[in-house]
Amino acid sequence: MLRIVALIVILFFSCGGPSNKEPRSTTMGDSVKKDLVTEDKDLSCVQLVSDLVASSNAISLNNFGNDLVKARIAYTTPDKATIKLYVVNNISETPAEERLVESAVGWLEFYRQTGRLVDITNDPDEPLVLNYDKTILAGHDLFKLCSPEAAVAKPGTSYEQRDVMLTHDIRFNGKLKRFFTMTEFEKVFGKPDSIQLLKNEVPCVTIFGTEAPDDAYLYKSGSRFETNKDSVAVDEFWFLNEISSPIKVFG
Repeated sequence: MLRIVALIVILFFSCGGPSNKEPRSTTMGDSVKKDLVTEDKDLSCVQLVSDLVASSNAISLNNFGNDLVKARIAYTTPDKATIKLYVVNNISETPAEERLVESAVGWLEFYRQTGRLVDITNDPDEPLVLNYDKTILAGHDLFKLCSPEAAVAKPGTSYEQRDVMLTHDIRFNGKLKRFFTMTEFEKVFGKPDSIQLLKNEVPCVTIFGTEAPDDAYLYKSGSRFETNKDSVAVDEFWFLNEISSPIKVFG
């Protein structure tokens, strides 16, 4: 039977998480790129957001390049859309089988009323106002196109097509919620395959936020868990069999 692997990416904590504050006016130049004007009337949410971000001077584009950085709507409110910037890597050790892992590299916010696009990657409390090609949005309502009822991608872009699931509805291995104890971890998953101290991995943001010297990542069957004392939390989780596409989880 075909073995299909899917990754749940927990989006609670990543570099420069979303902010509820309106940005201060911080300009980063007067020029606006105009090389990505979109005229496709059947444009998908993914393509529109990707074009919008690619035309901007977002920090992550300078750090990783336009070709590597992907973008999608993480979630929306009536007034604001939060955009996740990420890169995708294949960590499979078997050439015939892909294991795609996505890592967040930036966060943007787009405000509906003002059309302002800001970068909150480095400091959500002091976001940077970005320039972007405003003609990309001409004739397109981003909030309507990217609403939960709208299709999130065109056929052929299966990696972007995702179901949405709330973390409190999920049970890992049918038993555990996102947070549990080390005893529960070993009872359900067994011993970890490997352990790495967070101080050696140097993550930009941690789940528990303690920065204790003994905090660690536990790795088990491709999944990653974070620990603090006797507490364990799911950071990334791979499901095996029966799942045909990645699942996106919001807190």
